[in-house]
Amino acid sequence: MTPYPRSKRAFSLVEILVVLAIMSILMGIGMKAFSGQGSQEFSKGLSQLSGALELAQAQSLSTRNLIRLLIAMDDQDLVILSLTYTGDASASEEKINSDDDSTWTPTAKPLIIKNMKLNEEFIPQIEDFSLLSEGTPLGITRNVAGKEVQFESMIQFSPQGEASLNSVKKIGRGIQCGVQSLGTKPQKAIIRISSLTGRIEVLREESFATAASSQ
Repeated sequence: MTPYPRSKRAFSLVEILVVLAIMSILMGIGMKAFSGQGSQEFSKGLSQLSGALELAQAQSLSTRNLIRLLIAMDDQDLVILSLTYTGDASASEEKINSDDDSTWTPTAKPLIIKNMKLNEEFIPQIEDFSLLSEGTPLGITRNVAGKEVQFESMIQFSPQGEASLNSVKKIGRGIQCGVQSLGTKPQKAIIRISSLTGRIEVLREESFATAASSQ
C-alpha cells in the first residue's frame, strides 16, 4: 500500500502575528539600548569637556600662569589640547601672544572626545555672551597622536582664573560653546564659561528655552 504523503502544515494567522509582535518588541528593546548607549557616550563627552575646562581654570589659579585650551574638530572627533605659558611672565600681553609655540608647552595629554562636534546654530542669542566662533581664527597646527591637527579656536585662563576668548580679555559676561553628538538624531548641549570667575555650566537641550528666558 502506498502511504498518503504528509501534508505540510502552514502557519496560522495568529502564529504569524505573535512572531511579528515578538520581533517588534525585540527591535524596540534593541533600539532603546542603542539610544541609551549614545546618550551615555554624549554625557561622558560632556563630562570630559567640562572637566578639561575646570582643570585648566584650576591650574591657572594654582600655578599663577596662563593656561590655554586649543579646540579643534578632526573628522568625527573633538580634540582638546591644554597648554601652559612658559615664557617671560612679566612680558606684555602683546609679546606673550606673539611668542612662538616654543613658549607654550602641553599641560596634559590631548583629550579626544569621540563622535562629538562643535555647533553653534542652536544656541539662543543672549546678550553679553560671546560664541566660541567669534574669536580670531588661530590656525595653530599641533601633532596629536601622530596626526597633524589644526586648531582654530581657543579659550584662555588668566593667572586669576578669568576666562577669555582667544587672548581678548573683554568678552562680556562669558563664552558659549555649542556641541552635539553625531547621527540622525543628535543630542545637543551648551557649555558656558563665566569670563570673570571661570565658572563652567553645562546646559542640556531641554534647558535651552528656560536658560534663555531667565537671562
